[in-house]
Amino acid sequence: MKKRNQHYLAIITFIFFIIQINNYNQRNYISNKSYVGNLCLSTQQQWLENNDFSTQEGWSFINGNEGDNSSVDADISGGKANLHVLGEKKTYTIYGVPNSTNSPGWKRFTKPNSYLPINSYIDSYGCYVDHTWSEGSNQFPGVHFRKNVSLNEDMSKYTITSAFMDVVFNATVALDVEVKDDDPPYYAIGDFITFYVLISDVDFKNSYPVALNRTVNLGRNTGPLTISDKLIEFYSQNVLITALNSAFEKDPTHSNFTITLGIDIYSEDSRGADTDTYNSLRIKDCNLTFTYEKKIEKFTSVSLNQVGNSINGENVQIRDALLTFNYTINEIWPYDLSPFSEIRILINDNPYRETIEFSTLSTSLQHVRFKGTDFTALFREGVNISISIQLYLANTFELNRTLSISIDDMYLYISYIFITPEADLSPLVIGLTSGIIGIVIAFSVYQLHFKYPLTVRKIRKLKKKVRKGRIKKPVLVNKREDIIQDNLNEKKNILNFEPEEVAKIEKMLIKKEGEI
Repeated sequence: MKKRNQHYLAIITFIFFIIQINNYNQRNYISNKSYVGNLCLSTQQQWLENNDFSTQEGWSFINGNEGDNSSVDADISGGKANLHVLGEKKTYTIYGVPNSTNSPGWKRFTKPNSYLPINSYIDSYGCYVDHTWSEGSNQFPGVHFRKNVSLNEDMSKYTITSAFMDVVFNATVALDVEVKDDDPPYYAIGDFITFYVLISDVDFKNSYPVALNRTVNLGRNTGPLTISDKLIEFYSQNVLITALNSAFEKDPTHSNFTITLGIDIYSEDSRGADTDTYNSLRIKDCNLTFTYEKKIEKFTSVSLNQVGNSINGENVQIRDALLTFNYTINEIWPYDLSPFSEIRILINDNPYRETIEFSTLSTSLQHVRFKGTDFTALFREGVNISISIQLYLANTFELNRTLSISIDDMYLYISYIFITPEADLSPLVIGLTSGIIGIVIAFSVYQLHFKYPLTVRKIRKLKKKVRKGRIKKPVLVNKREDIIQDNLNEKKNILNFEPEEVAKIEKMLIKKEGEI
């Protein structure tokens, strides 16, 4: 019995072992079927074409969606890729005698809510007025000489950084003009002339006075009766810049403004037969100069870009990536203008965390390397790999010159592996394992059950039930002796004789006994 139990234990252990192997193979097949195979490691592949910028081939330039794209540009020349910040400084000047020859475009206009002096015109010497006032006539004659100015460029893209004006006038009057300190004093305010300059939009709205002179003692009995060439007093640079900006802002094209030279006369009604004589009033020179610089809007950008092939294939893994290039700038970046501007690296439009700040740029050649797990993570299998070197301007500022960043010898290395699957033998292993398990089970069932005769199997079954107490009705069983006798009777060849033959046999036996 002990040996039989050991036999059973060995069979059960073998079956359990086979089942565990089968379960392991199935789990391994399900969870790792995409990665079972040989790993094929590639060498570092250089991914960019025309990496020395010998031609334009393979490269393009892309502007950003914010800022002012007219402030940046890019090109490939001299074996380098160049990213430009287009600063600019310009100066506009109105200069000379305000007439149709020296400074064309001047025209005469009546001052609003006033009337023209007796004589007012533009001649070769400038803008001229003379006037005689008689008691009882209009006390407020005035005239404007205007010139519309067009710069033919959008001044909203520029900032006026400096402005200056000088306008020259002269005047001669007669003794009948009453002013302060005249004797006797027949006046309350006195007679005076105002020379001035206005800046406005071309529709002459929202005018700003930027220069003005008002006579005080011209015509006094003791003199003077003449003012020689003198400047109309210019208010200040800030006032002039504000006036120009206001005019450009109101113009639809931000490029036009109007300058006005004005001469106003005031004659006081001081006595019944008073006459005031203004012999000659002239503006003989008008000079206006302002300088403006390119306005660089924040968030402006331009990128050097190349779109390469994709890494295709099943079970591909990118293991490493390295970007290197050389760079320089044509002059040191003015840090105070834009301290946060930088060069950015974008892979498939995703920015890499490391940047190159403009404040670190040098006029000598510099070298940079980008790599690491966070850099490699920007690349994707099956997607065309694009790389961009972006010039990004973080602040709004004025720039009076062009600054250029040059890039050369750009290389992108990418290392990746193909995971090549082997022939999938898992179904065969599963099938063979199942077959072996079936054979073992069949063999075990035969050894434990079907190799015994039917009667023995019944007795074994009965014994099992007896041990387990599962006998519910009596069962008739032949005795051991009867079973043996029945088996012997089946094997004996019993002969049957007729009665006459039996009698003969008996006689023969008796005769043999007598002889003995």
